[in-house]
Amino acid sequence: MNKRNVKVSIRAVTERKNFDMSCWFVSDNVQDIDCGTAACIGGCTALTPEFKAAGGFIFNSHTTLRLKLNGMTNHMAMAEFWDIHGDYSEDICINEYFYDVDDLQDVTRDMALKALNYLLENETTEGFIV
Repeated sequence: MNKRNVKVSIRAVTERKNFDMSCWFVSDNVQDIDCGTAACIGGCTALTPEFKAAGGFIFNSHTTLRLKLNGMTNHMAMAEFWDIHGDYSEDICINEYFYDVDDLQDVTRDMALKALNYLLENETTEGFIV
């Protein structure tokens, strides 16, 4: 696991003005940080210099924004960035049941940060309790 990159995500989620796990917000300007262009864990991370330096980027796919790294998209790009199994990034990035909520829009910033810190400390999502 790349702990440095998990810490990058923790910092990005903490510092973002807008946070919403339920979706990407489409905007004409991907760099418009205050509008909530990319407000989920992956989106926050994709806007960091570290993600970009690793070769990652955001692209527009029809009506939604997606992130890509080393040929992988979305939560699998996050698995690449964090150097973890895709099941763990799926839990953290797109699985509402992991957070014990009915919809991803119910995942709070604090819940996401708790999950990222759990991953950082345990190198797994197994055993995580919100």
